Amino acid sequence: MSPNINLAGLSAPVIVTWAQRYQMESASYDHLFIDYQQAGGATPVRLFEWLDATMTDGPGNPVVNIPASSGWSSRSARVDSLAGLNTELLFHVDSDSSVNFGGLAIDDVTITACRALSADLQITKTDGVTSAIPGGSVTYTITASNAGPDPVTGATVADTFPAALTCTWTCAGAGGGTCAAGPVSGNINDTVNLPAGGSVIYTATCAISASATGTLSNTATVAAAGGINDPTPGNNSATDSNTVLTPQSDLGITKTDGVASAIPGSSVTYTITASNAGLSDAPGSTVADTFPAALTCTWTCAGAGGGTCAAGPVSGNINDTVNLPAGGSVIYTATCAISASAPGGHVGDWATTVKQTPPPPPPPPPPPPPLPATGTLSNTATVAAAGGITDPTPGNNSATDVDTLLAPANVSGTKTVTGSFLPGSAISYTIVLTNSGSGAQDNPGNEFTDILPANLTLVSATASSGTAVASIGTNTVTWNGTIAAAASVTVTINATINPMASGIITNQGTINYDGDGDGTNESTRTTDDPGTATAGDPTGFGVLTISIPVPMLNWIGLALLSLLVAGFALRQRNT
Repeated sequence: MSPNINLAGLSAPVIVTWAQRYQMESASYDHLFIDYQQAGGATPVRLFEWLDATMTDGPGNPVVNIPASSGWSSRSARVDSLAGLNTELLFHVDSDSSVNFGGLAIDDVTITACRALSADLQITKTDGVTSAIPGGSVTYTITASNAGPDPVTGATVADTFPAALTCTWTCAGAGGGTCAAGPVSGNINDTVNLPAGGSVIYTATCAISASATGTLSNTATVAAAGGINDPTPGNNSATDSNTVLTPQSDLGITKTDGVASAIPGSSVTYTITASNAGLSDAPGSTVADTFPAALTCTWTCAGAGGGTCAAGPVSGNINDTVNLPAGGSVIYTATCAISASAPGGHVGDWATTVKQTPPPPPPPPPPPPPLPATGTLSNTATVAAAGGITDPTPGNNSATDVDTLLAPANVSGTKTVTGSFLPGSAISYTIVLTNSGSGAQDNPGNEFTDILPANLTLVSATASSGTAVASIGTNTVTWNGTIAAAASVTVTINATINPMASGIITNQGTINYDGDGDGTNESTRTTDDPGTATAGDPTGFGVLTISIPVPMLNWIGLALLSLLVAGFALRQRNT
């Protein structure tokens, strides 16, 4: 048996050379064979076996003739299977039963083998952080190096990035190391050269998916080309897995109906927009809006930028679970009817009348004070992220729209007349339209109409604002325009009294206004004569006539008158 032969770290070809000497009575023997076993007495394994004197090769070398002499001879055989092993060789010669075996001597056993290239490759990887935000980014530094002793050509550096990352990388060598410079998008699978002491440094900038969750774990590896031994393979991979993903979504909400005031009985339309200006997606967020009791609402919703919500239409409050990806939004349109009994509704009627005999009428009373706006319509919408999502600016997670509730328009009118009131003379009507509500009056259609009676002839009409139209053919005056809250408009109508007119002439105009704030002039009222004590009565005047007094004669006068008439008649006959 040979001494211990340690071929660890060596590679093929492996050549065993030895000197042998044996003693036999003749050249007849069964076989010569060589076994090996792991150092320490493991089960032998046959390497070579030669049969008979011609030494026909068994599992080892080709035919070799060994003479029967007992002198020393040198032999060699190739044993590549021993590469890398710590082993012992066992030499045997067996004779047949008719031959006496004298002995076998083995000496000068030598092993020739190639030392395998050895290089301690290693790799490190870090992004320098312990947490990251979905929708943000991380930058990995990956360094592959060779601690020697031998250089490595054609090593492979690889890194398959997680699906949540979209990466672009560059590389630079140091100490003679070479790699693909980049930039390259996607995974790393680079063939590099690493001399002893050399390195290659990758910088991978990776965008994190806005929908990523959990923990980012990422492994990079380095591997030598075939035939190179790495004595410490445990440092050939590196994993960065301490990056906990913390979603961060800047949710915000806005709400407006586009007006500053509203009238009970009318409607408002709110636009409510919830959005995500953050880096991370915000699935499962909640948009809520509890409408005031004075509102009866129906809403619809549409998403933008990937946002999703309940499409509707839905009646009642909003309490919707929505998905808001980074940059996405959901837009609600809520159409709400305001209860007619909401604070600030129509209150009272300011028109009053006092009976007075013209001409001339007293000056009209001052306009009544406006009805107060006795309330507000306040409504708040909110948006909230689901659990586990951080909102860095929660102050914009609610929005409130406040409208002042106004009383609807309440238009009344007084009508007075001036003139000599003689047949054929001119008269003027003065109509003062007053809006005592807290909402302006201006809707499609005429706010005032006056048809003069037949014993008057229309001449013209004017107004302090708006448009007054005198239709001569129909004896009709109309007025269209705006009457602001607590304001008045004066309409003047000029006409003539027909020459044959007599008696009392009365007239009233009709006022049309929006008494319930629904945008339509559905309410009507007639003008009032402020000179009478009765409310809502027409304006009238009496047509004046001229009387010529006839003197009454006593009997003496009658006698004298008779003589005068008789003398006048006699004179006429004589002539």
